[in-house]
Amino acid sequence: MNKEEDFEKQAKEFSIEQETKDNGGKIEIDISRGSYIPVIGEYKELNDKIFVADAGEVLAEPFKTDKGWQVVKVREKYPERQKSFDEVRQQVITALLSQKRRDVQADLIEKMMDKYNVIVHTSVLEGVEETATGDKAK
Repeated sequence: MNKEEDFEKQAKEFSIEQETKDNGGKIEIDISRGSYIPVIGEYKELNDKIFVADAGEVLAEPFKTDKGWQVVKVREKYPERQKSFDEVRQQVITALLSQKRRDVQADLIEKMMDKYNVIVHTSVLEGVEETATGDKAK
């Protein structure tokens, strides 16, 4: 068994990410320098480590994320290039839809607060902590 097969076998056995577990830990989308890492998230430090590593290399140490520990193997590296319109089109559409959704939600909340004369007394919330049981404490 070679190192590639060994990594895939361990990913299938130990990974908790269903999206990558079934295909041996492989992320199907290419990752660009400084971009979001599918399944893992946006971690500049991890992204930097990926682009310093050589193709075929497993990063020396696992990386802690909000989803747990990530063991990363750089399978292939390609020279940087200008992306085509089709490659960035979906990213732009997703970003614009997300921004529009946030704008519409904020506008709706503002209108509802005005309509029902909602006043949020933030001074009451200062110094209030939530305990492990969910109770409020000062």
